[in-house]
Amino acid sequence: MKKMKNGFRRLGITLALILAVGVYSAFSCEFSFEITKGKKEKYKVGDEIVVVVTLKLTHAVCSKTLKEVKFNSDGLKVTGAMEWVEASTGIWTRKLKIQIIGNAKGEPVLTVTRICEKDGGSGKLELISVVV
Repeated sequence: MKKMKNGFRRLGITLALILAVGVYSAFSCEFSFEITKGKKEKYKVGDEIVVVVTLKLTHAVCSKTLKEVKFNSDGLKVTGAMEWVEASTGIWTRKLKIQIIGNAKGEPVLTVTRICEKDGGSGKLELISVVV
């Protein structure tokens, strides 16, 4: 009976460690977005906004450069972009000027992705209720 309890205890500790490592690695890079100019509840084709993309690095060392961050858009056109700037240790920001060009769903979206061996990260800015 004592061996059985020790076996369950070891199994519990092992599962807890696996879960902790899994949760940590699932959030390698975190992206967030803030519309700093032109923010509205509803947008129309031709509207322009300025978006600050923030990247928080959770791993101190990464083999990928910031130039390898991918920006994909649907219904939006990036008309200007500043270089990445280190706001503080491990936190980088990039300002984008974006024009609404519309899409079939009426919900333009900007997707940012960073892929690396430490799971990378991604983020999405969705402009809902767009009037086309």
